[in-house]
Amino acid sequence: MNDFEGGQLFVSLDRSASGAWLKDIGDRLRGVDLNNDVCADAVVTDDTSGTVRIVLGGPDGLDASTAVAVDLPQATGERTVHARATDFHHDGLTQLVVAVTAFEWGEPVGTFVDVYTLDATGAVGTPSVVELPGTAIEDAPNAIVAGSGDVVLGFADEVVTKVRGAGAVHVFTPVATDPATLEETARLTQASAGIPGSPERNARFGMALALRDGRLAVGNPRATVNGAQRAGRVHLLEWNAQTRRFTMTRSLNQDTPAFPGTSETGDQFGSSVAFARGLTAAGSVDLVIGTPGETVGSASHAGAFSVASLSGARYRTFTQDSPGVPGKAETGDATGRAVDVLQQPSGADLLLVGSPDEEESCDGLVGAVTTTDGRPLATTAWHRIASPHCGDEDSDWFLGWGSDFSAGQHPRFYRWVS
Repeated sequence: MNDFEGGQLFVSLDRSASGAWLKDIGDRLRGVDLNNDVCADAVVTDDTSGTVRIVLGGPDGLDASTAVAVDLPQATGERTVHARATDFHHDGLTQLVVAVTAFEWGEPVGTFVDVYTLDATGAVGTPSVVELPGTAIEDAPNAIVAGSGDVVLGFADEVVTKVRGAGAVHVFTPVATDPATLEETARLTQASAGIPGSPERNARFGMALALRDGRLAVGNPRATVNGAQRAGRVHLLEWNAQTRRFTMTRSLNQDTPAFPGTSETGDQFGSSVAFARGLTAAGSVDLVIGTPGETVGSASHAGAFSVASLSGARYRTFTQDSPGVPGKAETGDATGRAVDVLQQPSGADLLLVGSPDEEESCDGLVGAVTTTDGRPLATTAWHRIASPHCGDEDSDWFLGWGSDFSAGQHPRFYRWVS
């Protein structure tokens, strides 16, 4: 067993709900492939120690002996740092992109994007650094995604036109004459052209992001919808190759025609988002949306998740009371707090949904994760990954709070505990 410190890492060698639990190194994990061997590697960030570590994997799993600390230029002197990281593959390059917010005595002093270009062995060198205007950003990014030739950062607490917590999304693109260098090419907010609404306090635009095949989804979970505060929206944008910009295509909420349910105060629709293939029909392009504040029957904040087909106006919403879905919708479960997919080489992607405040047969909030079996929703069998911590003295583990998956062909690693 790999001897890591901190949270928990679930490992499944066959992409199923069967697997083992390993220890993790820190607060947040991202499944990556840094040395292009189609085996899952891991990048782990820890806000307490202000560190970023790389752990390489092989056909038999993660190898703890390969753990390497990444030096962050901002972690100096009295400064502490909060970081989020992802891998970025483009133009024949493999890069590690780390978004860092630095603090002195608890106050933010600057936000940076450190870009490390890796060699064939996965070793990192000295980063190129891009600094963002620090006065409007009050914390680390809430989300970071890469793909389709871009890196996108979501700062849900960013100040926009003097509105605190309105949130913003920053888009970085490789410089045409020097692809190893990234430059900021866009800043998106609710004040941007085509995006519905206007900046509002604590609306948290950019709290969740998904990026796949040139499509960008932005979660805006505390946006007001038709008078319902914190009801939430999701904004869909597409990459325009001619303008090299993302353009708004549509916005979804629970008042969208044909969408199940209604927008209600506190639903927080859009707290998590993920693109998928093949969930609603063969070859379909789908968007999964988490609504952890949804009331189900008399159970407040039981939570729900929806699957919207972008190939047509088809929408389905699921709860733990839906036929075939394990468990029971209970007050405070927060189902949909995290959603993600594991891309499959063919057929439907594997969908995973977190219920971090789920109470099992033991005392405490241990959480749970619900998964499909890789078939379309109409025929899938639902499974549950249960927490390993039932009966622990401290059993508040919140399994299902966050999710990250690797893209390799060998072992898949799911990390669900914050």
